[in-house]
Formats: sequence, C-alpha cells, structure tokens
Amino acid sequence: MNRLFRHIAAAVALLTLIAAALACSNDEGCQGNRSSIPLAGFYSSQSGSKIQVDSISVFGIGMKGDTMIVDHARLIDRVYLPLNVADTLSRFVVRYDALSLAAFNLADTISVTYKPIPYFHSEDCGAMYLFDIVDYSTTNVLIDSISFSTMHIDNANNENVRIFFRTQEEDVEQ
Repeated sequence: MNRLFRHIAAAVALLTLIAAALACSNDEGCQGNRSSIPLAGFYSSQSGSKIQVDSISVFGIGMKGDTMIVDHARLIDRVYLPLNVADTLSRFVVRYDALSLAAFNLADTISVTYKPIPYFHSEDCGAMYLFDIVDYSTTNVLIDSISFSTMHIDNANNENVRIFFRTQEEDVEQ
C-alpha cells in the first residue's frame, strides 16, 4: 500500500510539473500587444461618427530625431500616438496634405501630459511602460477637440483617444 501511494504521489507531482511548464510557456497574458501605445480614432465633430481622413501626415515633435508616424497617408481612420517614456509630455503634429489644403500649410498640434509607469507584466511578456494621462490639449485648425476614453493607457489593443475633426463648414449668420 505504501508503495502504491508513492507511485500515485510521484505521478501527481509529475503531472503538476508538466501542467505548470505548459501554463508558463504561453503568452496569453500579453494580449498580443507588448507595448502601451495610445490608439487614436478619427471622428466627425458634427455627427460623432467614425471618419476617414485623406492625405495627412502625423509626426512627433520634441523627441530625438522627431518621429514620422504616418507620411501622406490616404484614407486612414486611426493612428497610434507613441508616448516618449523619457519625458512626461509628448506632442504630435497633424499636417493636412490634401491638394486643396497643402498650399495653406495647415497643421494641428496635439499635446499629451502623462506619467510613465514601469510595469513588469510577466516572464513571457517582460517589462513595459503604462501611462497615466494627466492632461491633453489640441490646437483648433481642423481638429475641433480630442477626448480620452480612459486616463490609464495599458497594453490592451483598444482605441484610447478620439480626435474630432471639423468635417463641414458651419452656417455663418449674416
């Protein structure tokens, strides 16, 4: 009986080790994204509906080498806005490159103030930064406003920012 109990205990221990090894070898906890980068969607300020913006460039300013994020992109409805982990302020220029606007050299600047938080996720995912948004603002050339759906940016692949563009001329009373 004692011998049977030792064999059962050894089998249970072996199965436990195998199950633990298999559980640690997957990266399901990473949610497929190992970076915390805000995703900004484009919306109409008049209707609130999702829109595509034609011929824009988006780049970061104030970072080493100023970062081009999209260059003369056509018909896009979202863009990632990577925050600088070495700072607490990131600024992005949205330049309007459509032929009808390019001659006017129009651009908006989005500013985001945040607190970077180092975070160790897991052995499989490693370390990353999370961000707590402190404040944000935009100029109002063609962007009407921006909003954050959450003030805590993590590695979930969700839209965190809404950029509301002016999509039509408002009636001017005379």
